[in-house]
Amino acid sequence: ELYDTWGAAERYRRDEESLNSALEIFNFKTLDDNLQRLDDQTKELLDFLQDVDRLTTWERPLHSLAALSGCLVIFYFDAVWLIMPGIVLSLAGQAAYVGISK
Repeated sequence: ELYDTWGAAERYRRDEESLNSALEIFNFKTLDDNLQRLDDQTKELLDFLQDVDRLTTWERPLHSLAALSGCLVIFYFDAVWLIMPGIVLSLAGQAAYVGISK
C-alpha cells in the first residue's frame, strides 16, 4: 500500500510539473512579450511559406524549375507503380465479368 501511495504521489507531481510548464507558455506580463513570443514561434513557419511563395511565383526560376522537376519525377514514378496494378485489376475484373455474363 505504501508503494501505491508513493506511485500516486509521483504521478501527481509529474502531472503538476507538466501542467505548470504548459501554462508557463501563456504567462506573459505585457502585450509586447506576447507579440515577441508569437513572432519567435511563428518565424520558421512564415519563412517556409515565403519560400513556397517564391517557388510558385517563379522569382528564382532555377529553384522553381528544380522543385517542379522533382515533383514531376515523384508523380511519374508513383503513377507508374499505381497504374500497373490498376491495369492488372481491371483486366481481372473484365475477365470475371465476361465469365459471369456467359
